[in-house]
Amino acid sequence: PIAFFDSSTEHTAGALANQLAADCHLLKALTGERAGLAVSQIAVLIAGLYISFDASWRLTLCIFGVIPAIVLPVAVQAKVVGRYAERANASLVRAASVASETLLQLRTIAAFGLEARAVDAFTAELSLPYKQDVLKGVALGVGSGTAAGTILFAAAFQYVVGALFFDADLISFSDIMSCLLVLIFMAFGFATVSRDVSDRAEAMQAARRVYKLVSTLSAIDALAGTG
Repeated sequence: PIAFFDSSTEHTAGALANQLAADCHLLKALTGERAGLAVSQIAVLIAGLYISFDASWRLTLCIFGVIPAIVLPVAVQAKVVGRYAERANASLVRAASVASETLLQLRTIAAFGLEARAVDAFTAELSLPYKQDVLKGVALGVGSGTAAGTILFAAAFQYVVGALFFDADLISFSDIMSCLLVLIFMAFGFATVSRDVSDRAEAMQAARRVYKLVSTLSAIDALAGTG
C-alpha cells in the first residue's frame, strides 16, 4: 500500500532502488569466481592436512596450536567490517532518498531557493560512508597484517619444533620440509580467502536485507474477497 512508501524515508522509491542495486552487487561476493576460489582453497586445505599428517602427525598437531591465532584476527576483522558496512549502507540509503526527493520536487526546491540546502543534506549523508570506508580499510589492514604475521611466526615455530623433533630422531628432514611446504601453500590459500572475508560479511547483510524486503507482507490483501 501507499502507506508503506510514506512510513519511512528508507521506503521511498529512490532509496529502495538504490538499496536493491547495492545489495545485489554485494551478493556477487557469494557467487561466481569467489565461490569457486573458496571451494578450491578448501580442497587445498584438506589435501594439505592429509600430506602433513602423513609426513609427521606430531609436527602437524603442534602447528594446530597456532591456527586460532591466525583465524581470530580474520574473524574480528569480518565482524568489525560488517558493523561499519551496516552503518554506511543505512547512510547511503538516506542519501539516495534525499536525491530522489530532490529530483521529484526539483521545481519547488528551485522556486524557494533550497538548492544549497538539498546539496548540504546529500553531502552530510555521504560523509558517514566515507568515514566508515576509512575505518574499514584500517580494519582490513590490521586484520590481514596480523594474520600474515602470525603465518610467518607459525613457519618459524615449525622450524624450531621440527629441529627439536629431528634431534630426538622423531622426524626426518624431508618430513620437516614437507610439512613446511604444506603450511606455506595453505597459508597462501588462507590469505587469499581472508581478503574476501569482509566482502562476504557485507554480502550476508545484503542478503538479509533483500530477504526482509521481498518477504514483507502487505497490510492489505489484494486477493481478499471482502472489502
